[in-house]
Amino acid sequence: MATLKNIPVKVENAGSDTSIIGGGLVAILHEIAEMLERLAEFDESGAIDLRSLPFSPKDYRQLREILGRGEVEITLNTDGKSYLRETGFPGVWWVEHRDLDNQQTAELLEIAAIPAIVMADAEDIIQGTRRLKERLTIHTAGRSAS
Repeated sequence: MATLKNIPVKVENAGSDTSIIGGGLVAILHEIAEMLERLAEFDESGAIDLRSLPFSPKDYRQLREILGRGEVEITLNTDGKSYLRETGFPGVWWVEHRDLDNQQTAELLEIAAIPAIVMADAEDIIQGTRRLKERLTIHTAGRSAS
């Protein structure tokens, strides 16, 4: 199984070479690789809060470059907007939440087959089923009366 652990990395010591990545970034990439393995083996999802990391703008930029972009982008309109972007690694999602004033409230990497916020809640599914049955009753009642 190919993992991020197999990607050769260099630890940054000094200078401005953008091909060299820092130790903090290497650690995050290893953590992502381990989380992907747990997702694949045990269906265990997780997340990394990017706002809690002591990243420099360079680290942040390099993380985006290394992870790349995938094929799926989702925009949710709830109490503000949420942007979910699949990275170039299936199961790794770059997730950003914003409030009604468009201020960022959270930014994280979610390691999951599908981000949790997108999946329908069991109670919502039950309520949706009830609403659909009510509509069916209304629409089929008109047919039986004619």
